[in-house]
Amino acid sequence: MEKKCQSCENIFAVSRSNRKYCQKCSGDKTKYNKVYKDNNLEKVKESQTLYQKSEKGKLNSSRYEKSIKGKKNALKKVKKYVSTKKGKLNHIKAQLSYRANKKNIMHMFTMSEWIKMKIKTNGICPKCGVNVSLEKLTLDHIYPVSRAELGRIYTINDIQPLYLSCNSSKGDKVA
Repeated sequence: MEKKCQSCENIFAVSRSNRKYCQKCSGDKTKYNKVYKDNNLEKVKESQTLYQKSEKGKLNSSRYEKSIKGKKNALKKVKKYVSTKKGKLNHIKAQLSYRANKKNIMHMFTMSEWIKMKIKTNGICPKCGVNVSLEKLTLDHIYPVSRAELGRIYTINDIQPLYLSCNSSKGDKVA
């Protein structure tokens, strides 16, 4: 099938019926769109916001979030956030509250108490004695959450910072 380019009026072969421009002009349009976006950033953002609030925008957004590409993009954002200091703290809080809600237990210590406890170790794992960085020390419940009775309250004295491999190998043992 052949079509007439709407820009230069040359005739070109079409594999899809919805193309309006030849290959040369479609490349020019892409460059034009990039320049327009750079020069009219506020207008473009406002237009995007209006579209995202519309029914069509909401539908396309939910389709994208469910797609493989959307899930991968969301995962990248989460990994980037969790690598920040604030993200790491919020990730630890979320993990603790998830497990606490599951077993109906409570954590009666603050994040600042936990950070002070990690700093006291100087990055050395109390179980194996290996010098690792403070970031690699993970929160370990001395009495495991999996064995905790319903409604148990964990204080700062019931937890310890352990190297991830030591924490994993400990499993559900009390120590």
